[in-house]
Amino acid sequence: MSFVKNAWYVAMWSENLKDGEPQERTIVGESLVIYRGVDGAPVALQNRCPHRSAPLHMGRVCDNGNLECGYHGLQFDATGACVRNPHGPGVIPIAAGVRSFPAVERHTLVWIWMGDGPADPARIPDLSVIDRSPPEHVTYRDVLDMDAHYELVVDNLLDLSHTAFLHRGVLGNNDTVSAEIRATREADTVTASRWMPGVKAPGLFDMLFRRDGGIVDHWAAITGRRPRAWSTTPGSPPSAARAARAPGCGACTCSRRCMSARRFITSPPSARTRCRFPTTSGRTS
Repeated sequence: MSFVKNAWYVAMWSENLKDGEPQERTIVGESLVIYRGVDGAPVALQNRCPHRSAPLHMGRVCDNGNLECGYHGLQFDATGACVRNPHGPGVIPIAAGVRSFPAVERHTLVWIWMGDGPADPARIPDLSVIDRSPPEHVTYRDVLDMDAHYELVVDNLLDLSHTAFLHRGVLGNNDTVSAEIRATREADTVTASRWMPGVKAPGLFDMLFRRDGGIVDHWAAITGRRPRAWSTTPGSPPSAARAARAPGCGACTCSRRCMSARRFITSPPSARTRCRFPTTSGRTS
């Protein structure tokens, strides 16, 4: 299976990478050990000791920031170089090293560059809305394990027509089956959107908004930043007829009192292995 490797992939939420606790992640078929160095910055190395192929994530992080293999005690620095051999005269073979991968912490996520090309942090998808949101609006950070091919998950995310059936009563209903559909593409992003005016508010949006089962102009859009990050932006302002009676929220140009939600899905694909999809949802108005 081939993957796009010259890209930033999410490994985990920052809060899940604790000091002194190496973590294992498989991204685009490569097993990595990820830990925090002595300065607290994330470090990502190939998860295989060159001595006897022991998984390095089962070792420990030393006080000096080196990663020590749990099998024979060889130590590796943040560049992947072996810097200590505790046996005999302590000779370190030239080939005793592991590959290191650029790691960056941004938008409360740990990103890993898996390719050989220049690792430009400017290419990390802009998810700064997470940084700007008040803590009470970022409601949940979690990980979903999916035993499925990642391309099937992409198909699911881009095809929002399924919400009226698979998520009936929560994200969609009978009124939202029909929609005006639009697809746009810019550089390395693609957006699929659905516009559904004059429909009964789906259950989740009704709960977050007025809780009166009223008629709204509903939309749902998802933007994919290939190959690894997806964000959805659904919302339900009151329909045009009701908007005239509702005060403006002041947060958008529609001058309607409205509610929108945003959800982020970032996916490090790993073919038929169990892929990890960190997700967060939040509410803005």
